[in-house]
Parts: sequence; structure tokens; C-alpha cells
Amino acid sequence: MNKKRYGISFLWLLASLLFYFFAVLLYPLADEGNAIYRGTLTSRFPLRKEAASVWETEKEEEEPRDFCFWSSVGIESYQNENNGRSTEAKTIACFGNMTCYYWQASGLDITDRKGCLIDAQTALALFGTREAAGQEITREFTKEGKSETKTYIIRKVLDIEEQTVLFQEEEETFPFTMINLRIPESESADTYAQQFFITYGFSVRSINNGWKQLAGALGLLLFPAFLIIQAAAYAKGKKEILVYWKWGYTAALAVMAAICIWVLTDTLSLPADWIPTRWSDFSFFEEKIAQWRRSFELSLGISSEPGALQRGICSIQMIIYSGLALFSLKKSVILSKK
Repeated sequence: MNKKRYGISFLWLLASLLFYFFAVLLYPLADEGNAIYRGTLTSRFPLRKEAASVWETEKEEEEPRDFCFWSSVGIESYQNENNGRSTEAKTIACFGNMTCYYWQASGLDITDRKGCLIDAQTALALFGTREAAGQEITREFTKEGKSETKTYIIRKVLDIEEQTVLFQEEEETFPFTMINLRIPESESADTYAQQFFITYGFSVRSINNGWKQLAGALGLLLFPAFLIIQAAAYAKGKKEILVYWKWGYTAALAVMAAICIWVLTDTLSLPADWIPTRWSDFSFFEEKIAQWRRSFELSLGISSEPGALQRGICSIQMIIYSGLALFSLKKSVILSKK
């Protein structure tokens, strides 16, 4: 009977190590993109012509800084006029090195006024295939109250979790609300960014979400900590450690659950226009769903920053796997003590 119990205990131990291994594998994905400082411009929004001036100034520097100004224009309609297909996608107007906005967004420099980058979902919706580079799409948008269209040539198809179209803004008076700045490995992110912003008179509020990675890392640290404590207890023959283990396990799991909810609520958010003025207005959501269903699907819970959702989900998965590892280790310890 004891052999059977110890065998099951050993299987729980293996399961805990397996769950922890999965959590460790997710860490690089949660860390992806943290070399970029992301900020919201607060005191004033630089126009495209000012962004161009900053770009030209940086080109003259011995070590030019790499950046991308951008703004989310909103959800707009795009068409393939050759086959009549249309879809909606979030439109991002940029100026600068677009790989600072998203690491895959290469192949579209600041002089390219006709090119754009689109995601795979938009490519499939318009062309029925991901291989859409070189094809043309027509953007429908409103400017100064008038409906206008513009045709773009697709330079590259990106792997982004939401439908997105990116292009280099050409309107000189277009204002940018966001900025992404690449941070060299040897530099402090805050110091490097503040030096850049002070140089050009920008006031920026950081929206970096590296804390989500730290939240996931906490789960990674808790498991080995408990494992070391338990191993030390076995080595000293202190069976009473199981009592403290139960309390420690409960406390650790509660902390991890709270962090998981925190990350989840920060990653997934409800757009402001989906909050009714009166909660007793039961027809509100029905009307909103009928009018804006597609917009809701595109915007619900998706950050304006590409990859942010993926990093948030990876952090949540890290916490969940770490919690499962702790639970499995607890089961293993309980069985071995009986």
C-alpha cells in the first residue's frame, strides 16, 4: 500500500515539474518587446512635420535614436476592388521606424507614401490568402467631415492578433498621440527615454507593461522556493513542516490568483462607449451590438499596442502553470507524509 502511495506521490512530483517547465517556456514570450519604451504624449501632440524634424535631427547624430510616433485612427473599412471583398480593421498612422511599433513591421520606410502593412486576418478576408504582398487595398475614411478613399500597396503581411493596417502618415498636420522608443541594451529605459523627451520638449507618460512579466516571474520564483523549503525539511526530518506548507500553499495560491485577475483586468478592458448612461436601459446593448458588432469584436479587450495581449496572456498562463505546479507538489507532499 505504501509503495502504491509513494508511486502516486512520485507521479504528482513529476506533474509539478512538468507544469513548471511549461511556465518557464512561456517566460521569453511574456518578455518579448520589453526593449521598447512605450509612452503616451500628454502636454501636446506633435504634428507629422515636427516628427519629421526630429527624424532629420537624429540622423545627424553620431548614435541616432530609434523611434516611431503613432496614433490609432480607429476602425475603418478596407476593400479589395478587384473582387468586391471588404472588411474592417484598426488603422494605425505612423512616422518613423515601424519596427519600434511592432517588431515584424519592416519594409516600410518614412518615404513610402503608397505602401502599407496588414495582418494575416485582413489578408484572408480581402484576398482569401495570407500571401497578399504586392496587392492593392482601398481605405475608406473621413476627413474634415467628407468621405474619402486612398489606395495602398501591401508591402508585408504581419502576424498580429487583431485586424490592423499600418502606414506612414503623409499629412503634415496630422497629430501623433503615442511614441515608441527603442532602448539600447546598455541603457536604463527611463533615463534614456527622458533624455530623448527633454531634448525635444515632449511630455510623455510611460505605458510600459513590464510589470506583467514580473507578475509571471513571481509565479516562477514561488515554486522553486517551496521546493527548496520542502527539500530542506526532508533533509532535517521535520515532518511538522507540512503544517506550514499548507498555510504557505494557500497564501501563495491566493496571491497568484489575485495577480492573475490583476493582469487579466489590465489586459482586457471594455471600451468606454460600451458603458450605458443608465444601467436600467436594457435596449442599450442590443442597439450597440446591432450597430457596432464588428467594431466590438475588433476592439474588445485589445490594447492599441500589438503584442500586448499576447504578453498579458502569456503572463497569465505562466501564473496558472506555476499554480498547478504548486498544487501538484502539495499533493505529492501530502501523499508522501501519510
